[in-house]
Amino acid sequence: PAPVEGPSRNGVNHAAHHIHWPILDARPDLVSAAHTHTHWGTPWSANVAPFTAISQESCSFVFDQSIYRGEDLGVATMEGGERIAAAMGSTKLCILRNHGLLTVGDSVEEAVGSFVQFERVAEVHMNSRQA
Repeated sequence: PAPVEGPSRNGVNHAAHHIHWPILDARPDLVSAAHTHTHWGTPWSANVAPFTAISQESCSFVFDQSIYRGEDLGVATMEGGERIAAAMGSTKLCILRNHGLLTVGDSVEEAVGSFVQFERVAEVHMNSRQA
């Protein structure tokens, strides 16, 4: 697969490297991590709450999620990524407080596919909230 382009210096997306490398280093079972700021995942993460089993999509993941509760998502060093990896443990999804969703997989396709499905779960959760 071709690399995803993003903000870089000398061809390296340093922010992604500082977050994703510690996760992949802590989890030798993984090949890929996916994260971006999305329409539904980012606002859901402000709740600092896990997804519940309110839709068919969320039922398959409800016991495979974690939350990074820190507000310190600095990307200048790998320390933030190490804290996320510790919070994530062995789960496939980490909800990053006030920052969005991060998924992992044993392939790029699995990480991205899970991310797309979790974004849908976030949409259902955000739309089902009572005012």
